[in-house]
This record gives sequence, structure tokens and C-alpha cells, in this order.
Amino acid sequence: MAEDARPIRSAEERLQFLLDLGDALRDAESPSEVARIATRMLGRVLEADRVAYLTVRKGNQLIRVVADWPENAHGGAAFEDAFSKAEVDELRSGRILMVSGGDRFELADSQTLAVAPVLSGGRLVAMICLVSKTSRQLQGQELDLIEEVGARACSAFSQAKTEIELRESEERLRDITDALPVLISYFDDEQRFQFANKLYETWFGRPRDQILGQKISGLMHGPVYEARKPFVEKALAGEAVQFVIDMPLAHGRIDTEVQLLPRFDEEGQVTGVYALVQDVTERRKAEEALRQSEAKFRQFADQSPAMTWSCDRGGKLTYLSSRWYEYTGQNPATPLTQSWDDVTHPGDRGKLHEKWAEALATHDTYDIEIRLLRYDGVYRWHSVRAEPLFNPNGAIAGWLGTNSDIDDAVAEREERKRDHDRLWQISQELMVVRDMTGKIISANPAASRILGWPPDELVGASIYDLLHPEDVNATIETVSAQLAEQGILSVRNRYRCKDGSYRTIDWRGALYEDHVHSVGRDVTAELQASEELQRA
Repeated sequence: MAEDARPIRSAEERLQFLLDLGDALRDAESPSEVARIATRMLGRVLEADRVAYLTVRKGNQLIRVVADWPENAHGGAAFEDAFSKAEVDELRSGRILMVSGGDRFELADSQTLAVAPVLSGGRLVAMICLVSKTSRQLQGQELDLIEEVGARACSAFSQAKTEIELRESEERLRDITDALPVLISYFDDEQRFQFANKLYETWFGRPRDQILGQKISGLMHGPVYEARKPFVEKALAGEAVQFVIDMPLAHGRIDTEVQLLPRFDEEGQVTGVYALVQDVTERRKAEEALRQSEAKFRQFADQSPAMTWSCDRGGKLTYLSSRWYEYTGQNPATPLTQSWDDVTHPGDRGKLHEKWAEALATHDTYDIEIRLLRYDGVYRWHSVRAEPLFNPNGAIAGWLGTNSDIDDAVAEREERKRDHDRLWQISQELMVVRDMTGKIISANPAASRILGWPPDELVGASIYDLLHPEDVNATIETVSAQLAEQGILSVRNRYRCKDGSYRTIDWRGALYEDHVHSVGRDVTAELQASEELQRA
């Protein structure tokens, strides 16, 4: 400040300065412009040599010099990080800081530095620094003016920053809505469009500025508007509305899904409606194709002799064919969740659920045999089989299953098993089942009788421990080659009996599910007779 500088002479001059400052700040379009206006006007009225506006980060660390008047006359770096903690604390308390000499601020020829805090909500947000090349004590009115300018600049600075952020937010929102493949709009309580995204231009062949301000009836004429009018009136009455309706466009008619959401003011009155409209033509075609496909599937399933059913990807039952209801006698109104357990034999429910949980976890084929209760109270065996269904992306979409009545086949299988068991018991030939390592899994009574080994000593033993040492290698080579080539074997070898003697056995066998099933005929006596005959 020059030595002959004087404060504003009258209250009228001070008021006029503040009015001029308010007008200038009001027209500012950015925070930096606010700071430039405040520093320029304050520097001129106080005849200062330099005025700077500094913003302060939370935690009282200086960020930067936002404006420095005269512009580019001094450079802003001199002020940054130049204040001690004690000085910052003093500024935080609202007191103006007076500093003599500008050496530590790199301000050559400066004698007086006045730093006025700018507080907002009790927090230090900015500083106004005034520099004079001569020593002078600021007067009370001057200090008051600095504080007033700081307060007004802070308010304008914050407002300008908020307005920029709001504009940027609106621009981002407009960019987002313009990028979406749906109509997005807002119309007021007079049904006039106040907002419309870019897709409106494509659909209706008009620039956006010709749509905004238009009434809905001006954009959609005659029957098109009348068909939508009841829904619009419901929305303006405060009801959220969703409906599907066709839309005539220049390139043809399309199906649209419309959502109308009313906007309420603080008193609960509807001020307008947000509208979201999307083209669902292809979706409706796909839904119709799916309905037709499902109808054909149900027709096929109902004509199939097997019971057909389906589940969603989580295993929840979604469909049972008419064959299910014919067989079980259940009412189609029976909840699907209890349909199965009600007709599954109690002894089969455990494995039914266990195997189903395993299939859901692994996405493998579900295959099980269980007994299902018929309408007349008779349980019959069924083969229950389901395959997972996958969508084009490879994710599981659901399950499709069938139940086939196999009760007669099971009865026949059980009868064959009984016949096998009888043959196993009465056969005079050795019958042995062993695994691929040679371990005996089971042996019939004839095997124990001929070899003399009790069943508990025979089962679990290895055939190679019973073979004559001279026959082991030849047996391994022959059997391995035969099973690998045709899955059947034909071999003669000698087996050690319980009493230490050996008997010669002719074996015939086949490989089935990793086990070798063999029948052996004791030819020891025949060989001895043949040898005696030759000697005679």
C-alpha cells in the first residue's frame, strides 16, 4: 500500500464497492475467475502492490495460488508452504496475520504482508494476501473490507464450483442417456417435454430442440396419443405405470414397453413424469417363439409313454407332463415341490435326494432307479434320468428328465439273479470273480470243495499266490494278452490245494466292469487217466 493510500471515505463508497463486487462476482463463470475479480478489485481499491487468493486443503496444507494480481507480475510459488503451523492456527481462529518483511516469501522490496483468513463452516478454506512495498498499518475499515471481500469471494467461489460440477454432472448424465438404446424423457404436469435423450431424434425424425417444450399430443398425433393418454393421466395422478404398446414409426411398427414414474415435490404434488420407453419387438418375438416351442414340447411330452419333467438350473421342479398325473393320480394343483416325495418309496428317498444333489453340483447326468407309487397304491420300479441343459455361453440353464417304468425288467433281472445264485450254489465247476490285480472277490462252494480252502481263506487271496510257481509267468502273459485283445480268457494252469497238492484247472472267463468272471473245470483226473493209458 502506498503511504498516501486512504480507506474508502464513506459508507456510501463502501456500499457501492461491495455492490460492484457482487455484480462482478455474479457474472463469473468459474472459481478462478471469481478469485481474479476479487483480487483485482480489492488491490485497486486499497492501492496494494500485490493481492493473491490462495485455497487451502483440508488439514491446513496450502494447495496453490488461484489468483495473483497484478496477473503474472510475481509468480505464485512464493506463498505456498510458507506459513508455520502457529500462523495457520492463528488464521484458523479468524484473526488477520500481519507480517513485516517479505524475505521468507521471496518478495523483494516488500515491507508489509497482510494475510486475511477465509472461513467456511468454521474451517479455513482460503487466504487473501496483500503485499505493500512500504510499511503501513492497515486501518480497521480496511481490515473489515478485506474480510468482507474474502467472505463474498468464498461464497461466489463455492457457488461457481458447484455450478461447474452441476453442469459437468448434467453433461455426463446427458452423455449416458444419449448412449442408451432406450427413450428417456421427462414431461411436466402440462405434458410438455422438458428433457429428451438423443434417441428421440432418431425415432421421431426431429431435432431435439423441436421436441423440448412440445406437448406429448404434438409429438404423437391422433390415435397414437389417445392410446397412451389414460396411462399418462394415471402417472400424473401419482401412480407408477408400466405397459406394452405398439408404436408406429417411419420404418414400420414396433412393440414398446413403457414405464412412467411420477415426480413429487416436497408437498407430495406431482410436478411431472419420468418416461422410459424401450423397443421390445425382438424380445416379444423371442417370447412368442418360446411359447410356441414350449407348447410343442408339452404336446410331445404328453404323448410320450414316459413321464417327462423339467427343473430350473437350481434343481427346482418347473414342469410335470400329463403322464405323471395319470400314473400317480395326483391333482395337477398339487405344489410341484411336494410331488416327488409324496410318491417316492420311503426306502428310496434318501438316495433320490443324495444323487440329485450330486448331479446339481457336478452337472453330470442324473441316473437312478427308484420305486414310485401308482394311483392304485402299488409301487413300481422306474428309471429316472435327467440331462443338464446349457445355454450358448456354456452355463447351465436347466434340466430335462424322464421317468420310465422298468418294473417288469427289474422283476426279470431279479429272477435272473436268483437263477444265477442257484447255479452258483449247485454248480460242480469252480466259479470265481476276481479283480484286475488277481484278488479273489468271490468264489462258489465248488471252489472251496475242490481246492479244500475254506471260503474265508479263499476270498481275499490272490490267484497268483495259489498258482504253481512254474505257471505264474505264463498265466500272466496269456491272460493279459487275451483280455486286452478280446476281453475273454481261456487258460489251463495248476492251483495249490489246502493240503499242498496241485490240481489242474481249465478256465474260461470274461472281463466285465473291471472284474474277471471265470468258470473252471477240474481236469486233474482226466490228465492222470490219459497218462496211465499212455503208459499201458
